[in-house]
Amino acid sequence: MIKSYLTIIIIACASLNNFFIAKNYLSVSQTTNEQKNWTVMLYYCADTRTHGVGPYPNNSGAYNWLNSIMFDCISFLPGLITGGSLDDINIIVLYDEPYSASYPNGHAKILKIGYSNPPLELEDWGAENLGLYVTLSNFINYCKNHFPANHYALSLTDHGRAYSGYCYDYHGQHPYWNYTLGDCLTVRELRTALTYAGRVNVLFLDTCLGASFEVAWELTDFVDYLVAGESTQRKTALVHGVDVVRRLSQNTAMSPFELAQIGVTTAQSVILNPPSIPNDQFYDWPTVSLIAPYRFNLTPVAASFKDLFSGFTDELIVELDNNFTRARELFGQIRGELSGNGFTSSSMLIDLYEFLEAIEAHSANFTNPQVVTKAGSVKNYLEVSPTSLLHDFYIRPDLTSNLANLHGFSICFPDSRDLYQGYLWPNMYEDIAIAQDTQWDDFIFRLFPPEADPFLWPIPEFWEVNLYPIDPLVSCHVFLEHEELIRHVGLATGDFGLSEVELGIEGAGYLADLVGGRAMIRIPHNSLSLMKTNNEIAQKFTIVINGSHAGTVNHPVNLSVRHVVDNSIVWEQSQVKSLESGQDLACEVSTTEEMSELKPVGEPSTTTPPTTTPITTTSPTNSTNLDPLISDFFGPSFIVFSTTGIFSLLIIIILYNKKKK
Repeated sequence: MIKSYLTIIIIACASLNNFFIAKNYLSVSQTTNEQKNWTVMLYYCADTRTHGVGPYPNNSGAYNWLNSIMFDCISFLPGLITGGSLDDINIIVLYDEPYSASYPNGHAKILKIGYSNPPLELEDWGAENLGLYVTLSNFINYCKNHFPANHYALSLTDHGRAYSGYCYDYHGQHPYWNYTLGDCLTVRELRTALTYAGRVNVLFLDTCLGASFEVAWELTDFVDYLVAGESTQRKTALVHGVDVVRRLSQNTAMSPFELAQIGVTTAQSVILNPPSIPNDQFYDWPTVSLIAPYRFNLTPVAASFKDLFSGFTDELIVELDNNFTRARELFGQIRGELSGNGFTSSSMLIDLYEFLEAIEAHSANFTNPQVVTKAGSVKNYLEVSPTSLLHDFYIRPDLTSNLANLHGFSICFPDSRDLYQGYLWPNMYEDIAIAQDTQWDDFIFRLFPPEADPFLWPIPEFWEVNLYPIDPLVSCHVFLEHEELIRHVGLATGDFGLSEVELGIEGAGYLADLVGGRAMIRIPHNSLSLMKTNNEIAQKFTIVINGSHAGTVNHPVNLSVRHVVDNSIVWEQSQVKSLESGQDLACEVSTTEEMSELKPVGEPSTTTPPTTTPITTTSPTNSTNLDPLISDFFGPSFIVFSTTGIFSLLIIIILYNKKKK
């Protein structure tokens, strides 16, 4: 009797245990098969390059502040979700952790957000390149297959570079550079990923420089609404997706347009304040655009907007054909009048609307009146309107004056040949749809023919500093002391936290051919002469090569300085030195055509990276593996121009001068 009783108990316990296993499995299965109103996909590329990665070659530790913010977002999100809302929405995250001892090339996981921590780990993808379209496509397909919904929203969270790409995976293989720069999702790859994975209703580019005319053009057939900032952004752009999800959980019945509007509202008034960004003075986005890419194919007048813009570019070519020399001077003048506020100078962006306004302002100077007529037609359709491409555009109130040049869309219009053709990778612009559908890229190339001066404004006499071959994270600077002020030419940290070109000497120019590994600074001789004091025979300037964030431990650099008069080199001197990671080199050049020896300033950084703690997750009982797509295209890396700031470079000059004395 006792034996039978025990047998029954054992059988019952075994059956009960099987029930719990089956119940857990079924709960996951039911969740993944039940169609809800929304599935929100957060694409967190936390294994990314940051400005301060130099001391930590593996891109780990506290220097990776982007990872810290994304980690906080995952941790905070469960506490922000309205109770009961997960019956109508799915929140799925692809989170790529940076370096750890166990995963030296990063560690990607798919997480499902619930009402409490830790999140449920659905998939362990190991070392994945989030800068590859295959990864993005697989993630979207995974979400659509396992978490079907009436509507889909996607947030790409990381760095952004307008038409140059998004989500820069530090451990992805860069196709041209041998340095550890990583890979990114190019604009073409965004389209390719969505070609395989299908349409998303709302795309949030929670990055810098997302409101790109080229990007909106590319995604015409794949995205209903695009929410992005035209300018560089603050760190709080990284928490935008979490804020959107919080608002969606309060009203899960939102339509795609309503959610896109919420994306604008939350960008205008950021309420989240993660501890990882306590020093961000202004939390709201500088700018945000609500774009309807599908309207590119609609008919504003007698043709689609794409046809309208294409016709405008045709007229630009006609203007160049009428009188190239005169037209090049005119477009050079117009380009010089356009403001770069809100952009990084190295990004070669202008505001499209401001360019069209400038054409109208110079209407009397064009030989082809159709340029002006069609510029006006294009401009009218870029106005904020429920029936135009741009549903809404916002500038933060305290920046209204500073960013008055921005109207919602950026577009590529470089001011030099080298900077355009050598930026990131060869022929990058020809890969995107706007270059194939219009003559905009032909217009740009025609402005910078090989035989022309690389600058739109030639200088009769100048001093030219060339640095090559270089890791793109090595920066070149010129400093000139005049009347107790330090004037600087080179890259410097701008108002929005990213690096911008500073031209502190009148008439100076800066170029960077990144694929060729060359940086150039050009200083007019007349500007140097004007800065001499009465008792000075010659003017001197200091050249600093900043290797604070170099991706290689030991790197040879070739510094060449020229004195050029009427396109003839009258003096030139070169030096080759070895630059160690974390090191700065400096020398002095005189207008008497003398250059001192290039010498190290300070010691290379040897900081040991701290250990990092991976996010804790729970695991489901079932797991599936996706078949990877075959990739025949690799995108470029995000080139972050990084400096230690003007203040630290001034210290370098002071130390250098003290050593000389």
